[in-house]
Amino acid sequence: MDVLLRRGHSTPAARLGLRTVVDAGVELRAVDEAVGWPAGEVRSRHYHRTRSPLSLADCVALASCRPGETLATGDDSLLRAATAEGIETAPL
Repeated sequence: MDVLLRRGHSTPAARLGLRTVVDAGVELRAVDEAVGWPAGEVRSRHYHRTRSPLSLADCVALASCRPGETLATGDDSLLRAATAEGIETAPL
């Protein structure tokens, strides 16, 4: 949502676009303590300001992955961290 809005899309257009993704089967997950703590741990293992600039949102995505799930991303730092964490990836 953030990126779409910053790139000039209207809120209704951004929501419609994201709804299309959800309707296609992408599952939305709540971020709670069970995800938040592991996300912080993942970030402590992989974040580096220049070599691996993972955002906290990237780490939430990693911590949200369940065994057997695949993380799709075009972000090289996120791909490397996912691989190191034993998470299957689908490079975009």
